[in-house]
Amino acid sequence: MNRQICDNKKLVIEIYNILRKLGIKTSNQGAKLIYLAIVIIINYNIKFIKLEDIYELISKQAKNMNKFQIRSSIRYAIDSRGIKKCEKNFEKIFGYEYNESIFTNKNFIEEKTVVLHYVGRNKPWRISKSWNHAKIIWFKEMVADKIDRLP
Repeated sequence: MNRQICDNKKLVIEIYNILRKLGIKTSNQGAKLIYLAIVIIINYNIKFIKLEDIYELISKQAKNMNKFQIRSSIRYAIDSRGIKKCEKNFEKIFGYEYNESIFTNKNFIEEKTVVLHYVGRNKPWRISKSWNHAKIIWFKEMVADKIDRLP
């Protein structure tokens, strides 16, 4: 895999720290693929996530894997997380009570990206004091982007 995908060392550390806090082994190949998916979404400023497209971009970085292997590796990393550790730290990270439905590939990557992009401490992203405020900012920017493109 290309090691130059993200130059922001703080972002790299923050992503891996959150994965560890959620009980995901960062040595797992799926954890590295989750990291790549989040970095791609942030770097390309993707507002509507279509995981098949993300898997395709990752497969170009990880030349020895196809998008089906990538999906499976991410699924395995999420499914094999430490449940007790995850339940303990979930609310601190996401700002709401533990919810098992978040642990699908799409939901997990999407929610983690929003946390990093809007609530996280990483500059130059806008900082929000609460999860709900972050979702409002994200929605306003998403709508503003659509309005700007209207004739």
